[in-house]
Amino acid sequence: MYRHVLLLGIVACNRGAKQSDDCALVRDKPASAMAELSKRYPQDPVRVAKTIEQCIAPTGDDCERVAKVVAAMPSMAPSIGPVGSFDHGKTCRMSPPELRRCLLPSYTLAHEAECKEVIAKMVSSIDITPRPGTPRASDPNCGSVAIFISTSGTSIATGTAATARCFADRNAGELDVAWLERELGKQKTAACEPAVEVASEAAVRYRDVILVMDVAMKVGLRNVGLSAPADLSVPLASPAPSGPDECPVSTIAYDPAHVTAPAPPNAVPPALGSVPVLVITREQVILNAGDTSTVIATVDEAAGSGELVALTKALPPHKPGGTLILQADAATPSSVINRVIATAKQAGYDNLLFAVNKK
Repeated sequence: MYRHVLLLGIVACNRGAKQSDDCALVRDKPASAMAELSKRYPQDPVRVAKTIEQCIAPTGDDCERVAKVVAAMPSMAPSIGPVGSFDHGKTCRMSPPELRRCLLPSYTLAHEAECKEVIAKMVSSIDITPRPGTPRASDPNCGSVAIFISTSGTSIATGTAATARCFADRNAGELDVAWLERELGKQKTAACEPAVEVASEAAVRYRDVILVMDVAMKVGLRNVGLSAPADLSVPLASPAPSGPDECPVSTIAYDPAHVTAPAPPNAVPPALGSVPVLVITREQVILNAGDTSTVIATVDEAAGSGELVALTKALPPHKPGGTLILQADAATPSSVINRVIATAKQAGYDNLLFAVNKK
């Protein structure tokens, strides 16, 4: 009996030393810890994930642990939102209990089928009314506001006349959020909520596009659409953008020719579960459609101009008015975003849904 106790004590001691060594690796080399642990525990990704989770967040509920793990190792973030200021802990607490445990990588890896089913049920139960970048035929009187983001700053047009434009420079490379909030906020009235079109220069990162859409929604302009620069109602791209500090309170008049696919009143929106999803990581452009996942191109290859032929071929055939979900890394160049938008539009996918923090 004493011999068994002694042996168990030795095993426990060895395990403790091993875990201490693993945790030192996670603490000191977080960027390479996953790769190093995968060498220590080959063909066992569940153990690798559990080890990292136990080292970073040994205690707390599922949501507390998710938040701690993502903060320490962003690469382990669950694919439920954009990077940056996205609050995974808060999102976890807002999720149903059966989904929370699936936000821990180790649980997802060990229960892949269960987590896929939970996520599929949750997504298919949500309906989103697609909003094109310009007003719908059902609310033409509100008009729209056009925004163009450049490496120099932000341009806004609240009408087609040259006097209906304003511009704000970047401050130390960052967009002037206070100015943007002020100018967009005054366009919304009790009687009218104009649509917002957003386009960006090729060198602008997607995180700036997300920021502008966030501000528009924050001030109550919820009909936000992402456009290619050439598709804006009012051309705003300029090699040397400039303009007054303030825009007049007005909107760009509704133009039926500019609305590519207006949804008729009371149209039934598509269930998200049936909508193709285009995922742009830091390295690749990937299309998930139905049960297939297709690598379209590398990000460098997609940064060119003209039709992205591989995307056209991979997208399910669709008449104008189709919906496509875009999930892009915050650092994605707008050259890639713009090319994807133009290609999807040519293929019949006029309505683009995108990830936005609605706070």
